[in-house]
Amino acid sequence: MRDDYEYGNTECLAGLECADKLHSGLFILVRVVLLIWAGFILFGRQFVYRLHGSFFKLSNEQFDMIHYTAMAAYKLLILVFNLVPFVVLQFIV
Repeated sequence: MRDDYEYGNTECLAGLECADKLHSGLFILVRVVLLIWAGFILFGRQFVYRLHGSFFKLSNEQFDMIHYTAMAAYKLLILVFNLVPFVVLQFIV
């Protein structure tokens, strides 16, 4: 087993500290994906509707319902899989 001090890696001496940093980075990435998705729906709605309309026969109401329901589910998954481990890591570290 190598010694972290020997190789100059003093930032992540404990595995949980590294996990906390990785978790923060993944949390930011997930939020950016949600912002991009919402931006496409808000500012490029017709483009996305035409793209999906070429594959599926959707009305405007169905299209809106599917995307906004999926965004709500995505936010709930963010809460469950990001916030809960973050809180646990804060108590452990």
